[in-house]
Amino acid sequence: MALALFACTPKATKSAEGTPKKAESSAVNTPTDAQLTAAKTRFPDVTMEKLKEGHTIYFNGACVNCHGAQPIGNWDEKQWVGILDNMAVKAQLSAVDKDAVWKYIMSVKLASK
Repeated sequence: MALALFACTPKATKSAEGTPKKAESSAVNTPTDAQLTAAKTRFPDVTMEKLKEGHTIYFNGACVNCHGAQPIGNWDEKQWVGILDNMAVKAQLSAVDKDAVWKYIMSVKLASK
């Protein structure tokens, strides 16, 4: 019988030059009106408050308890579905919090198109 143990530890990434990559800044990624407008194309009832909740969880809450905030643009929507499904369980996010993070992530992706 095999036993695997996993623990949350900060994960440092390095750039091609071998220096640590700086995580996305919380202040730089505060939800914008452009992100809200983009998100409304997919989620007509989304509010700025919902995006701010998702942003807070992503940059200051459960998402950074085990690792730093990751650049949202590194993964496509399909990959984010799997990542969020997996991480929400590990981070013990409620359905409401998971929805807020999802809508924040999608607002960033949609606004960047």
